[in-house]
Amino acid sequence: MDTSHGIVLLTGSDGVKRDKTWQIERIEFDAQKSLYLVKFSASDKTFFYKKENVQFVGNAAAMPGSAKVLDYLKSISSLCDITNDAGENVLARNFEGLKFVHPSSALSFYLDPGKYSEGVRLRQIRA
Repeated sequence: MDTSHGIVLLTGSDGVKRDKTWQIERIEFDAQKSLYLVKFSASDKTFFYKKENVQFVGNAAAMPGSAKVLDYLKSISSLCDITNDAGENVLARNFEGLKFVHPSSALSFYLDPGKYSEGVRLRQIRA
């Protein structure tokens, strides 16, 4: 599955949540059974997950304002002089592969600080 809009975390029988996005070929919700039907690309079987064992996490980089800031950071990363042994620009190379930003991450805060300002203000008042 593509991560441009988000990722899918599945809780396994061991109780651990794992990102299975890249392994999922198709996922759909069966409202009658109240279960998610998950088809993995490496299997012909369809697996059933309870609603509480499926979590969709949105991609903060997909938000319009955030996407513009991320594109700007990617473009200025090429100005960095730090290179690896192969002569590649380390910062630009890392930004190049950045496709998903967790909405609770520090980078998400920098991409769109406005969405956090109210919560930060409340914490400052309470402190």
